[in-house]
Amino acid sequence: MSKVIASPANDSPTLGPTNRGLFGITMTERYIMSNTTVETHPNVLSSTAIIGDKIVTRAGENLGKIEELMLDLEKGRVAYAVLSFGGVMGMGEKMYVVPFEALKLDGSREHFTLDVDKDKLKNAPGFDKNNLPQASDRTWGAEVYKFYGYKPYWQ
Repeated sequence: MSKVIASPANDSPTLGPTNRGLFGITMTERYIMSNTTVETHPNVLSSTAIIGDKIVTRAGENLGKIEELMLDLEKGRVAYAVLSFGGVMGMGEKMYVVPFEALKLDGSREHFTLDVDKDKLKNAPGFDKNNLPQASDRTWGAEVYKFYGYKPYWQ
């Protein structure tokens, strides 16, 4: 975590220990002024900073982790996050595609939150590693977005 500290005795912020990703993007910056602490979070992250991040429910239950990000090259945005869930040591694990906007970055940057419970996720459109879906199929994508309560961004 990176800390930028400004105090009455020191008007210019100083940069403390950092956790920088690709291109030197700071993962979290904390500004401390007097007795007020304000945390800011990046609006741009490298994909390697996101892949492997834990996904939890709003109640804190583990739902798995982000395995991959699927890019929509035509629209120039992240279309889906691929989430792994279930199984033991990779065996029996199922993969789910989640609209990226359904994931909310936790305030402490420790994980992403998905507002869905485990039972609903078990019924979500999913696949196994040996039977990949056609992620560019807009009809399939629309079903995924609607399952999570989002309007497909391409419509």
